[in-house]
Amino acid sequence: ARIASEVMEYFVPTYLKVYKSALVKKCIADLEKTPGPKRELKKRPENTDDIWSGWAFKEGGFIHNWKKRFFVLRANYEFDYFDSDVTSNEKAKKKGTINVAGYRVVEDASEDKKKEHCFQLQHDERRCYFIHCESAEQKEEFVQFAKLAVKKCKPPSNPDKVAAKAFEKAYEKTRWHWYYYGWWHMDCTEGEMLGKLISRRLEDEVLSDIYRALPMQGEGPIGGGAKKVVKKTIEGIVSAAVDAAWKKAQEQIGEIRPKIESTLKDAIEPVVEAKKDLKKKLKEVTISTINPLLEKIVHPPVGKIFEVLMEPTLDGYKLLFKEFFGMSDELSESLLQGGEFEKEVYAMYRSTSSPRFGRMKEPIKTMEGIVPALDLLGEIMSWMKSHSIAESMSDAMMDLMCDAIYTLEVNYKEAVAQKDDDKGRRASAIAVTCEAAVKKTKAALIHDGKMEILDAFSNIIFSIVFKPFEKEVIPAIQSLVEPLNDAIPDPVKDFVDLEDLVGELLSDLVGAVLEESVKKPAEGKMAKIEDGL
Repeated sequence: ARIASEVMEYFVPTYLKVYKSALVKKCIADLEKTPGPKRELKKRPENTDDIWSGWAFKEGGFIHNWKKRFFVLRANYEFDYFDSDVTSNEKAKKKGTINVAGYRVVEDASEDKKKEHCFQLQHDERRCYFIHCESAEQKEEFVQFAKLAVKKCKPPSNPDKVAAKAFEKAYEKTRWHWYYYGWWHMDCTEGEMLGKLISRRLEDEVLSDIYRALPMQGEGPIGGGAKKVVKKTIEGIVSAAVDAAWKKAQEQIGEIRPKIESTLKDAIEPVVEAKKDLKKKLKEVTISTINPLLEKIVHPPVGKIFEVLMEPTLDGYKLLFKEFFGMSDELSESLLQGGEFEKEVYAMYRSTSSPRFGRMKEPIKTMEGIVPALDLLGEIMSWMKSHSIAESMSDAMMDLMCDAIYTLEVNYKEAVAQKDDDKGRRASAIAVTCEAAVKKTKAALIHDGKMEILDAFSNIIFSIVFKPFEKEVIPAIQSLVEPLNDAIPDPVKDFVDLEDLVGELLSDLVGAVLEESVKKPAEGKMAKIEDGL
């Protein structure tokens, strides 16, 4: 009880402080927001369609026998499994759900279970799942969608994005308070995360003596396995209690949020004006020191990085365009033969739902040609994670394709709605309508694709050059910045952080360099991207 109280007494005030600060930043950002370049593709609403389905054998949790199950990957990236094919049998009985947030895919578990084509969904603290398929091809397909689910699946989370981000920041601060550094991630509910932190404190202060008293030979019921049992039992008890307490605290926070937001709205416009004035003064006193460092650190590598990354990125996006053009032409041909539009579009979504399988495989694989070059840069820039950069670009390409298919769907339906009567129309007339929608969507895809490539380059190069630039600049301007603290009016100090302002100014200056050194050359290169489409 003492340890739980200590953790919560530190966490809750920290959370409230971070939450208030996040609300302030959101209100300021909403007021300062300027419209960016207009996209032509329509954003697909949140997907509710199933992503994948297929048969496989799953090992039971208690008896460890193998039973054939029909798996369905839902739109929220959870796996449901049934005793029969739910797509053709409405009475199929659901046997369970697997939320794979925090899991990893072990691709070859055949030796462990003496089963061919076997893989594992593995977790350090939860039940692990062994699954085997009837063929290597089925296993490869299931594994690729399992990896996608592991990457995308989220634990149950707060729908309020500001509150969810505030929780993560406050949680990290609480970890640091007890010197728990290192990597962590949200893989369960907020209450369970707090329970895990309290359990760790219990381990350090209390349970270590119990563990030392346990016989540690082997991994059976007596030995290392006993430690796991004790740890899991304690975590379960603590998490249940803390989860309930945290839900109650959230209810209280929900009650005070409208008051905080109302106060902020009344006060925020003067704060925004004061922030603009302060940022202007900041630039005036620091720019003569910053400019030489821009020339020294930012300008030299930008052109070289751009040249190395440009070709595989453009090739990857060009393949994406070709895949969409090919699918669109196939759709028109199918409609000419009497095919159903809804079924064909659904098939388009399904065939592009995985970055490692289907029609998105080659475009993304080609784009990932940037990874070796980024790895070389990573040897001297340890903070840069090449695979994270490639993964974010992969996500952007997947979203672009999804939006293109959705836009085609909308354009077609709008064109059909303009006709007096679609019923009984000939297949040839329907195909002509589809071709007009396809032509319009292709142009929008190329337009938005070019914008996305520019954004991708700017973001990648920014992530590479900003950190060393910031590292040199901050000490160089510190003595110039500190006197400005006195220039901040007292009522504004609660809302404006000078350190944040410095970060914004440096971001703006690096962004201006990228506008000149990346966007203009990229526009010239992209002029040829439509060749051969």
